[in-house]
Amino acid sequence: MPLGLNLPKNSKKSLAKMAEKMKEMQNRLSSIEEKEYEGTAGGEKVKVIVNGKLRIVKISISSELSRELEAIEDLVQVASNEALGKAIDEKERISNSATSGLDIKGLF
Repeated sequence: MPLGLNLPKNSKKSLAKMAEKMKEMQNRLSSIEEKEYEGTAGGEKVKVIVNGKLRIVKISISSELSRELEAIEDLVQVASNEALGKAIDEKERISNSATSGLDIKGLF
């Protein structure tokens, strides 16, 4: 056994299960980096698309807002935060699901 650890059998099973879940989580997190998330504001007059790497991919602004610079700035901020929030929520959901059902008591 690595590092001379002498763990009870159930702890060894829990560690193996945790390692399997971590690998699954890494694969799922990698897959969401390829996804895109859209946020909108102002009745969809402003749209922001971000990717799973939390980078803005595209910003679309309706021509209806061409005379309202301050409103545009506020709406871009709202739409950006909405899109980023969606990407963050999915990453957290996947991360949290990786440890659900694991009995990790006594491992640390």
